[in-house]
Amino acid sequence: MCMKPLNVNTCCYKSVTTKDNKVVSFDQPFSGIVLKHTDDGKFTTGDFVVVTQINVMGTNQEDHKIDNPLEQRKSLDFIIRLTKRDKDPAKQIGVELDAFTVNLQDQEAAIEKACYQFFNLTRVTRVKDFEVVGGPGNYIIKVLVKETESDKWIIQNMYLVNLLDLG
Repeated sequence: MCMKPLNVNTCCYKSVTTKDNKVVSFDQPFSGIVLKHTDDGKFTTGDFVVVTQINVMGTNQEDHKIDNPLEQRKSLDFIIRLTKRDKDPAKQIGVELDAFTVNLQDQEAAIEKACYQFFNLTRVTRVKDFEVVGGPGNYIIKVLVKETESDKWIIQNMYLVNLLDLG
């Protein structure tokens, strides 16, 4: 079950160009990574970037404002995790690529209003080359979210990435 007033989209890029903390270009989008072989028979990813676009929407309905994280200026915790897709839970090896908190109270200047309030954030996660313990296969980038005061994580978005061994 997703958090209702929150939209999250994820995509991978070879690189992202920024200037003055603003994204200028997203370079070479992809959904597959050709893994590199190390001398000891292991696999590594090479550097890449995960871009996560977050949109938190308010409401103009008074009875919904009490449950709305933007209207209440809540703090939201996010985890971006790469997990191997496998039917066997023991083989669903995962690695956290990023973890961060967005305190909506601290973001007052960035909260916009049209029909109702909304907040947009583009999170650029630069991933350095790392060993893929699970080897080649289908992986999912999951974006998990929770209100900071909660213990329950919710999967808000999933994005398929193929990690390929081309020999």
